Amino acid sequence: MDKYTVESILMLVKEKPVGELSGDILVDFMGEGAILLDSKSAVASIVSEPEISMESLGCKVAVSLDDFGLLLSGDLDPVGAYSQGRLQITGDMGLAMELSSWM
Repeated sequence: MDKYTVESILMLVKEKPVGELSGDILVDFMGEGAILLDSKSAVASIVSEPEISMESLGCKVAVSLDDFGLLLSGDLDPVGAYSQGRLQITGDMGLAMELSSWM
């Protein structure tokens, strides 16, 4: 399995149309960093999680770096990852489902 970093994930995410998402999503890599998908400015950026309030987010997704990399590459099914507890969602489940098809 590849070892992903926050920076390598950010490079992969920047290739995606962030502005197509209907709300902002924080992807929390469980102690290894976080990326904000800012739908309003159509930008993905590395953030410090404490600087983001849940009120400003559509949802928060907690997942390991490696599992998110596998999700982006299509090697891990988002529904399966959620069912297995490898992916936790807080907030708007509809937006999280939108993220799964966006990936």
